Amino acid sequence: DGAAAAGLLAGVHAVLANLGENGMHAGQEAGRSGAVTVTWQPRRDDAVITVDDEGKGVSADARTKIFEPYVTTKATGTGLGLAIAKKIALEHGGTLEVAVEAAPTGGARFVLTVPLAP
Repeated sequence: DGAAAAGLLAGVHAVLANLGENGMHAGQEAGRSGAVTVTWQPRRDDAVITVDDEGKGVSADARTKIFEPYVTTKATGTGLGLAIAKKIALEHGGTLEVAVEAAPTGGARFVLTVPLAP
């Protein structure tokens, strides 16, 4: 259905925009360029999109609560971006997680999985 596909696309865009902005800030706060690497891998029924940044990564303690509302590791920010991003992913039948292992860039890796058909 066209409306569902458009909604999924808008949702993915919103999640990636949030992850990209967060990643850029994390890299810059770590004294690096702030580059963000986005890759995707289609699978049978879904696509896996990874977003890697150059920041300091996400500690084990922070991984357990990073998607909760009002939790932030930034000096400025509301702590709502990742909570909203995860809610969007779930509403479209996907998932959003922070990987346990660091990204090849040395920073955090976020993994968004979305269905290929809404």
